[in-house]
Amino acid sequence: MKKRGCSLKSYKKKCMQDLKDALSEAQDSQNNQGGKIDAVSNRHARRKIQEVSEHANKALEFLSTYGLVAESLKVHTTSGKTFYIPFSDDAASENEDTVDLRVLYILDRYGVSDAFYHELAMLFSELPRSRAVKKARTDLNHTMQLTRIPGHEGAYRSFERSLCEQLSTMIAQDATSFQPNQKIKVRISGDGAKFSRTSSFVLLSYAILMPVGRYLSGIGNHTIAVVKGAEDYDTISTAFAATFQEIDGLQQLGFVAVNGVSYNIELFFSSDMKFMLTMLGLNAANSIYACPKCIVHRDCRWDVSKPESYYSTTMARTLVTLRRAFASHGRTAAVHQGSVNRPLTAIPVDHMMIDELHLFLRIFDVMLRNLIKMSEPHTQQLVAYIRSCGVSFNIWESESSDGKVEWTSLTGEAKKRF
Repeated sequence: MKKRGCSLKSYKKKCMQDLKDALSEAQDSQNNQGGKIDAVSNRHARRKIQEVSEHANKALEFLSTYGLVAESLKVHTTSGKTFYIPFSDDAASENEDTVDLRVLYILDRYGVSDAFYHELAMLFSELPRSRAVKKARTDLNHTMQLTRIPGHEGAYRSFERSLCEQLSTMIAQDATSFQPNQKIKVRISGDGAKFSRTSSFVLLSYAILMPVGRYLSGIGNHTIAVVKGAEDYDTISTAFAATFQEIDGLQQLGFVAVNGVSYNIELFFSSDMKFMLTMLGLNAANSIYACPKCIVHRDCRWDVSKPESYYSTTMARTLVTLRRAFASHGRTAAVHQGSVNRPLTAIPVDHMMIDELHLFLRIFDVMLRNLIKMSEPHTQQLVAYIRSCGVSFNIWESESSDGKVEWTSLTGEAKKRF
């Protein structure tokens, strides 16, 4: 018994010593491990003030037993500099580095790396800390739910969720323009973009065709999917399969619910000729049956003797005729009528619109080429006349052996003036 009593006594002694060591270690962890606040930079001073705030807040936890709440602590250094240390969550958040979204935009716009900004922030203490910038970027990214496209370099977001968010914002701005019994027209667009000699991207976007939606400006158009790849049927059909499925679901449903209120929607699709033919599963624009709206033969496109209703009724394409023609693919062109693939969406053909801008630009290029060809004996006079309109223009022969005629490529205001 005596031996057991001694063993228990020594065990208690050891426990007390371990507790003292732990308390001493905790006390040491609260002590300042570096220079005093007056002797460090502003950045390190803010960090030390944050440490003091944490330790003081923990030490004053007993105030809650008296029904008291500490809001702030006023301290001053030996040199007379005063600090107000907040305790509440709201005040603490104000003390944290706040990052203006415009800073994130500038960093992203000019491709500034995190390493470069970190070095810059170390030189200028008034700049937000690099970790605060990273946190702000992460928080901003979390506001938009993006999903990677399997098997491709790209991502997409929910079309329905994004549409509801934009409608909610627009309704809050102008509720009188949105009535539950009216149809809200939504235009979905697709196009390919060549970013470099070896890389191309395909994008899907949408715009709400309402005055408050500012659909004619960039701020009114919202990207829902982007993929790196060629603008062909295989890439578009596989990469955007989930987005097309969501679009078809909304097309069939015919409405969306925003803040508990149902609004009818009407979907349209707009693109250039190439993308439109791909969406409808048709052959190239130079094929025999290349019209996306009707089954007119390319040798009969010039025939204007028929009434306008002839091409929009008797000869009109529909999703039913497109699918039926695709089922007969492998026979003659007169049977499949250019349908080489299945249509990618359930949006009706009469709701799929060719972008007029692309058509006008192409028509202009063809007319300019014909004009130059017709005026070959008087090329210099043509150039002088075009320049008199205030357009920089020239015609020359190619340096290659074939001697092909080339001319200045006009863009923007030059085309309008010409």
